[in-house]
Amino acid sequence: MPHIHRFTHQALACIIGFLLVDIGKASSSICQLSKDEGSCEEDLTKYFFNKDVGTCEQFTYGGCQGNDNKFDSLEECSKACLGEDNPSKKFGLPSFGGGHSSFGNNAHSV
Repeated sequence: MPHIHRFTHQALACIIGFLLVDIGKASSSICQLSKDEGSCEEDLTKYFFNKDVGTCEQFTYGGCQGNDNKFDSLEECSKACLGEDNPSKKFGLPSFGGGHSSFGNNAHSV
């Protein structure tokens, strides 16, 4: 019986691996699309992956049509296209979440 149990875990790990590869291919193909601002007149701040320079950049989205290479935040774009959870680490930006920022820690009222 232990051999069947081991096979089941190996098969499950293999299936999960294939699923992760497929998800990665889907997001990487989205990241290869060009920036598309859409055709409507709204001014929505979005982020797209610029495949020419290999970074996520801000752009103004019109609100309709366009393509899937648009993300609501820099973090979402970086995670999908660069595999990074915190793009501020890559670009040397301060992190404002989690209470680890040094901003305001030494502020005193006079």
